[in-house]
Amino acid sequence: MFSIGRPIVKSRQFCPNPVAKYGIPVYADSVVNPKVIGTNAWQQWWEEQLHYCINGYDAGGLWISGRYYYYLNFFNTSSIVGFGAEHPDYMDYQYEYFMLVEEAKKLGKNIVVPKGRRKGLSVMTACILDHGFRLLLTYKAGIAAGIKDYSDDFIDKWKFNNMHVAPELRTRLLSKNYDDIIAGWDEKNELTGEWEQKGTMNMIYSRTMHTDPQVFKGKFLNDVIFEESGEFDNLLETYRATKACLMWGDRQEGTMYIYGTGGNIKTGSKGFEQIWHHPDDYNALKYYVSGSKFYPPFLAGSKNKEGKVIEDIPNLLHYEPYQRVGMEDEVRANEVIKENKAALLKAGNLKDYWEYCKDYPGDIKEVFRVAASNYFPQEQLNNQAYKLESEELKYIPYRLEWIKTEKGEIVVPHQVRAIPMMPDEPEDEAVYILLNGHPQGRIRNLYVAGVDSYDQDKSDTSSS
Repeated sequence: MFSIGRPIVKSRQFCPNPVAKYGIPVYADSVVNPKVIGTNAWQQWWEEQLHYCINGYDAGGLWISGRYYYYLNFFNTSSIVGFGAEHPDYMDYQYEYFMLVEEAKKLGKNIVVPKGRRKGLSVMTACILDHGFRLLLTYKAGIAAGIKDYSDDFIDKWKFNNMHVAPELRTRLLSKNYDDIIAGWDEKNELTGEWEQKGTMNMIYSRTMHTDPQVFKGKFLNDVIFEESGEFDNLLETYRATKACLMWGDRQEGTMYIYGTGGNIKTGSKGFEQIWHHPDDYNALKYYVSGSKFYPPFLAGSKNKEGKVIEDIPNLLHYEPYQRVGMEDEVRANEVIKENKAALLKAGNLKDYWEYCKDYPGDIKEVFRVAASNYFPQEQLNNQAYKLESEELKYIPYRLEWIKTEKGEIVVPHQVRAIPMMPDEPEDEAVYILLNGHPQGRIRNLYVAGVDSYDQDKSDTSSS
């Protein structure tokens, strides 16, 4: 599990976002004064910024990666009041995530992230793609989702920044089709009279993998985003088909970002949980974003829509204001989350309780939980399911048959024979039994089987 030492105590000189904080100087701001374009001062300032965006920045004693510097100073997100664009504020959680990306790039690893709702991960990852698309040479990225709405939503975040990015960072696009975003332009060759494509030809592909998990096959990709992996039925198939796209020889050069939100995890989508429990099998670093991260007002300097400070950080007040920039009071956040959970549980609405647990997970198991409002002991069932998924247990598929007489009649009292299934038999008819767990002779009533009853929240006519 990746993490850094937190909280990070800042120095008085700490300033990770000088451009966002103080603005582009007049001599380099071509929006205010287009005449600065081409001057030495303009060129030197922008070359310096590009150096920081690629190589990183010393923010008063704390090194900021180039991708995070770009995010804080040049990437645009929609504002808290719903209109206009703004640059993100620094947060320790975001710093940690961007350092995770640096670690994955250094080691040639993938990233798997279960998370609470509204943690900004898609925005940060959209910035990572935008950074490569604008600033690196021969950059290619892919966005994959099981549902098209999720890949479209990711592209919308990229498009918003593309509309507001500084002129010096803009790039022309060869295609208006956002399924294939290509950086470049058409230019007529004065000698041959033919039109030629110019530019970096960097690309961002957006695909839905619902029917074909092999659509990236044959491409080389620097980054691949698996958006809302918990609703990605073909996640493991897509991983296997895409793995070669990240390789250079026998070394992995590209990175897969595999993340999903609590509450957006279907019972049929087991791939995401499989990768989380077995990261070494998928060359992945694990990172968990609990409900207590990025949760105003438990962030130092939290403000409401009117700009009033509303921070609730009692466990950070022993730090000076300049020291706690970007800190999160996760202790206080967890206290409030537990209070809200207790109130919902006391009210008796189990489905609302479990949905809140998935939106604001404390324990990692809550991300993968299934909510239902029947009378079964849901917490015990979810905990046991998580335990079974996380352990290295080996099962054998069996086909069950009634034992019959020579005349073909079912023996009474009924008896069942368990027959190991052949590889070509349909798995949906299988019963999985733990290795060495069956059959055991001379032992009766050892096994208990269950069937799924009505979900009471889905039936108005039955309390079965």
